[in-house]
Amino acid sequence: MQIAQPLDYPTVQINYDRVRLGQMGFSVGQAGRSVLEGTSSSRFIEPIYWLDNASGNAYQVQVEYPQLL
Repeated sequence: MQIAQPLDYPTVQINYDRVRLGQMGFSVGQAGRSVLEGTSSSRFIEPIYWLDNASGNAYQVQVEYPQLL
């Protein structure tokens, strides 16, 4: 089974200079995780809940970097 999805969504291509990353003490994996965390919401990485003690309700809190217009 295959579900067809349009692939015309915006993308960004990032090219890493492995030598320069190594000189700074970073790996490509670390750089990739940094981009992932900076461009996606925390709800996809690790859900965070805040408990309102007054009402007893739990609210999901998420962190995002602001998008520059």
